[in-house]
Amino acid sequence: MSAWATGFILLLVPLVRGIRQRQVLARSALPVESEAWNEQLAELTERLAARRAPRLLISPKITVPMTWGSLRPVILLPEDADCWPASRRRDVLLHELAHIRRHDALTRIWSQLACALYWFDPLVWWAAHRLRVESEHACDDRVLSAGSRASDYADHLLAAARTARGRLPVAAVAMARPSPLSGRVFAILDEKRDRAPLTATRLLVSCLTASVLALPLAAAAPQPPEPPAAPEAPEPETAPVAPRAPKAPLPPEPPAAPEAPEPEAAPVPAPAPEAPLPPEAPRTYLEELLEQAEPSTGELARALRLAGSEIGSDHELSELLRLVSSRELNDRGALLAYVLATRSIGSDHALARALQLLLERELEAEVLDAVLTSASTIGSDHELAELLIELTARGIEPTETFFEVLDTVDSEHERERVLATIGE
Repeated sequence: MSAWATGFILLLVPLVRGIRQRQVLARSALPVESEAWNEQLAELTERLAARRAPRLLISPKITVPMTWGSLRPVILLPEDADCWPASRRRDVLLHELAHIRRHDALTRIWSQLACALYWFDPLVWWAAHRLRVESEHACDDRVLSAGSRASDYADHLLAAARTARGRLPVAAVAMARPSPLSGRVFAILDEKRDRAPLTATRLLVSCLTASVLALPLAAAAPQPPEPPAAPEAPEPETAPVAPRAPKAPLPPEPPAAPEAPEPEAAPVPAPAPEAPLPPEAPRTYLEELLEQAEPSTGELARALRLAGSEIGSDHELSELLRLVSSRELNDRGALLAYVLATRSIGSDHALARALQLLLERELEAEVLDAVLTSASTIGSDHELAELLIELTARGIEPTETFFEVLDTVDSEHERERVLATIGE
């Protein structure tokens, strides 16, 4: 009990401090007097059918727009908001009004309280994280559904993330935070994403679908056992029947003649063993193979696997991969063997160069994912960022794996360099 209470108090303190911090920010902030801001706020409030217009405040103590409150909502802007263009003002107001209409600030407080109560349950923390992520996606979709260009809105998010400094109040909803930004940008630029809001009709259809799917599960539930039947009354005993006289024994049958033994089958010859790998060193074997006019893709893939497992020098392995990449390497199996061999390179610089050589050709989705997975082992943020920038510069569309690898970059500066190249 004492351990639970300690965890509850330690997690409740930041929530109380966040509520107190937003009250201090509201008292020290000034109302926005710009007609452009107030007119646009009134127009968008009416367009989103919000119950009441929020107070629009400005403060030099913050660097990113944020909102809080359900009964008396507040939108707080940084002091440089008066210099923003009309498109950015519109996107910021749409995003914050969407949070207010969804009551996300109140929902976030309840999720933090649930984490404090059930701090020992990882599923509660995961659910709270997914709640924050999905609320941001929903508000981003609302902005794009209102007619904003995806590329412009992504630029506005990146600009807000660049200026974000310090710890943001836990009880407030900020427009952008640097850490989960890559996933939001990927969703914003995804043209196939369904951005329609959840209407009453769609909610009804979802509930009916869930009910239909639940019916077979309910029918398959185990039924309670039936009560045992009453035992039947025993039948009355009958009089014993007199035994019959035994029959005379039959004469014994003559023994059957023994069967002739079957001839033994000829032994099946054992399959011939595969030819062993060449006795030469892996580098010599691969070099001789590359000197052939057209080596088979199977032999090339086999030699690449051998080189990746046997060559311990990063320099020698990198030189061999450079020679391999200079040939017509279009077979999927050989390309995957090449990527697998790169994972044996310990040097970040050499690994990045070896992977960049593959980007000069068209790659299937499976090979591209393998390249990104191998790139995730690069420890240098600069080398990894340069590889990802090279990938976007060649017109390769970023995938979900791309953004997962980008999230491993610790340097905010390097991460922003990569994000700035997307969509150029």
